[in-house]
Amino acid sequence: MNKAIELPWHQSKITLRIPAENLLRIVESSVHRTQRLTNTGLAGRLESIASAAADKHMGLIIEDDTRDVPFEQKLTTVFPHLNSVGKLTVFIATGTHNPHTSGNRSIAELVRKLAGRVGLPLEEVVIHDCRKSEFEEVGRTQIGNRISVNAKLLQADVLLIFSDMKFHYFAGYSNPVKGIVPGLCHYDTIERNHALALNERSSFGRHPLHEDNSRRDNPLAQDMWEGFQLAIGQRAVFAFITVSAQGNFLWSGAGALQQISAQAMTEVDRLFGVKLKPADKLVVSCGGYPNDESLYHAQKALELCKAAVKPGGEILLLAGCANGIGPGNSPQNFYEPLKNPVDEILKNLQQKYIMYSHKTYKFAQLINQMKAIHLYSRLTSGQVSAIHLQPCEHPQQLVNRWINESPDCTVNVIGEGNKLAVFPE
Repeated sequence: MNKAIELPWHQSKITLRIPAENLLRIVESSVHRTQRLTNTGLAGRLESIASAAADKHMGLIIEDDTRDVPFEQKLTTVFPHLNSVGKLTVFIATGTHNPHTSGNRSIAELVRKLAGRVGLPLEEVVIHDCRKSEFEEVGRTQIGNRISVNAKLLQADVLLIFSDMKFHYFAGYSNPVKGIVPGLCHYDTIERNHALALNERSSFGRHPLHEDNSRRDNPLAQDMWEGFQLAIGQRAVFAFITVSAQGNFLWSGAGALQQISAQAMTEVDRLFGVKLKPADKLVVSCGGYPNDESLYHAQKALELCKAAVKPGGEILLLAGCANGIGPGNSPQNFYEPLKNPVDEILKNLQQKYIMYSHKTYKFAQLINQMKAIHLYSRLTSGQVSAIHLQPCEHPQQLVNRWINESPDCTVNVIGEGNKLAVFPE
């Protein structure tokens, strides 16, 4: 008997029918696996943060439009508690993402509207530009990375950072530290940091702020943390962290950044960490838009979920890629090098890193390990096949072929690949 499985793709759904006897595991999302959580002490903690910023200039750092987070819900939760601050500057942390998008402008307008509604002393909304903003160098990390941050950030007396936490395939977790490094840094700072993504220890589930001592070794996240500390100096820094899926808060917390980040990482482990036995085949959706808005963003799902498929197996990646290859220089630095022979890619990138090429390196490693990676997207077949992937026009036909060719093959299905992380069972 076939089982119908509905999976997100761009702004719609795809239904696949797979024989029940071939299915090893279906992991849709944490929304289906966990009851929604509430944090009854949140209001009191937000009041404490506001009290620490009373009559001071607060810098509030929020995510950009590439993040799948409920912006209005987060802002309306926090803004009513900030009336005591003397002045408020809101930073939209774009990192190397394109700052000049309609989505970022909409977030800025939403900030102004909601701040005005509750009478906050909003001075400015800064949409960070990693090349054109004014920067100030605040020091160097142990590896010699020059930390240049948005100069306006240094004018704030106290900082509050929004973070919707989830696993991150090389930074360990999306976390408040990323709001500044790389979120508000110069391109060169970010590039030097991201070169550490080629280190095998720079992986998901590992971060220097993790509660578990055995999971703190992550060279890239360590460099971020050192750069973050240089950027904040002696200022008080707080975080408002949510863990969400499909627009719902599963957990939320606020407080001193280090303490609340450690707590949130434990929650992410519990909510989104999955142990799976690897299957012969893997079907993985990124979770729909904006998680699959480009190939650059969709690749995260492959890295987070690759443990769900055996070496030499096959993967079907469901990713709309409505915005093409990716932001900024990613077509040139990530996509074009991926057209080269895989062995050549792996050798060359170990010698010289350029921004976005960690994506190339990770893709090449996985391509080398798999029989085939199939991609169902809006990219042209030529764009897909040029980088050693197999274009897929009809996902159901591909699944049918898998079953016909290998009636006893096993299949894992993951419906929210950019949030869930698979650990080997």
